[in-house]
Amino acid sequence: RVLFRSPKWQVGGGVFVTGSMYGDLPNTAVAPASMRIDAMAAYKLTPKSTLQFNIYNLTDGFYAASVYSNWFVPGASRTFAATYRYSW
Repeated sequence: RVLFRSPKWQVGGGVFVTGSMYGDLPNTAVAPASMRIDAMAAYKLTPKSTLQFNIYNLTDGFYAASVYSNWFVPGASRTFAATYRYSW
């Protein structure tokens, strides 16, 4: 979601909430509910190019990305990404 926008700047973020998930068929193993926060900022360098920075899992929280029979895949820790976009 974009929180701020100007002709040159764009700032945004998102909150991703997952409820608790069962990890087995008899529903005895449960991965707890979790929340992940992402943020981004972009700057328009020229009319055709933009530089963008993203931070995923801003709080570096531990969460289950996927749950399978008696095991789960942990979500990625805090991750930074920079992107340069050019259109012609």
